[in-house]
Amino acid sequence: MYATILFTTPGPYRRDLLIFLASVPELDVTATVETAAELATAVTVPTATAKLLILDYALLATAVPLINAGLPGLRCLVLVETFPQLQQALAAGADCALLRGFSAAEFFIALRSLPPATSFSSRTSAAIETAVKPTLQENQK
Repeated sequence: MYATILFTTPGPYRRDLLIFLASVPELDVTATVETAAELATAVTVPTATAKLLILDYALLATAVPLINAGLPGLRCLVLVETFPQLQQALAAGADCALLRGFSAAEFFIALRSLPPATSFSSRTSAAIETAVKPTLQENQK
């Protein structure tokens, strides 16, 4: 079973995602966070047992430095809206990326294909910014 942290912005998508995740027997959503401070607390408390972080693409740059500091073995699944975002999330060091609107079958395939726990040590802030920042700037236009 994967103890899971969900890092998304509040709203209907998060609500629907939580309903879906509750139906997945391999997952136990131990925390739902929406800010960097909440994520920092969730990954650094001494009793943290999370093995999987599911997050929105827009929050990826915020999440990786916190994961490095707190739980370097945490796997990271990023939810994206476009194929370029998917490529950029993987380039930034995500273990897996799924297009929003994924099917249950696609989710289970992604979950089962996650690699063993590894460190985010190769996921430097510079590499993440290089991969993520151009798309964030495009989205702000």
